Amino acid sequence: MSLLSNLKTSTTIQDEKDVLGGTFTVLDSDIYTGTIKYAYLQQAQSSSAMSLNLCVEIDGKEYKETLWMTNKNGDNFYVAKDGNQNYLPGFTVANNIALFTCQKPLAELNTEDKILKLYNYEQKQEVPTQVPCITDMHGKDISLAIMKEVRPKQQKNDAGVYVDTTETREVNSIQKVFHPTKHLTVAEIKAQADKPEFYDRWLEKNKGQVRTIAPKGAAATASKAGTQNSSVLSLFAN
Repeated sequence: MSLLSNLKTSTTIQDEKDVLGGTFTVLDSDIYTGTIKYAYLQQAQSSSAMSLNLCVEIDGKEYKETLWMTNKNGDNFYVAKDGNQNYLPGFTVANNIALFTCQKPLAELNTEDKILKLYNYEQKQEVPTQVPCITDMHGKDISLAIMKEVRPKQQKNDAGVYVDTTETREVNSIQKVFHPTKHLTVAEIKAQADKPEFYDRWLEKNKGQVRTIAPKGAAATASKAGTQNSSVLSLFAN
């Protein structure tokens, strides 16, 4: 059985819509076309969460991103406040990449063990590592709408769970996947659109922009308190 066989799509889950809504070198928000260098699966150590680890060569540089396709229970969807089931964003991106590069959904793809030179956090260097790769994606071109974001840094709390802090960092995230030459989205292809429209709309709204992601939990309270204190202190400035 394929490692991807549980990532089937269903008519009972809300499909994606065209809604305007990494690497050491953070890219500016834009749509980039590159070639997939490798794509491999990774299972979380403490749960059933699965990720697709992607490396795309863009303009001679490697762009890397981890796409979490399932939650800790192994589901590729979540239940929204309205009660509808929606695919996880990471699964949607990964599945759309599969459709454009392999002409098949993720659940129908197989993996092959390959040796890749990957960073090992214990050894603090890249070492040859055997991982299950989706080799059908390797060497294929894809266009990705990549957003520059300012996100909270995370650290482990006393329970060993990663939580947001008040410190921030710049990162990239894939927001949308396009056909590398036709510039169509999966939704547009399903709708049998004659020409792409969302490609230019995404660029018009997002190119060069930076999205700020607010911290959650205790960090959010601390951040808010810090902002309020700064506002109060400004009243005493000359």
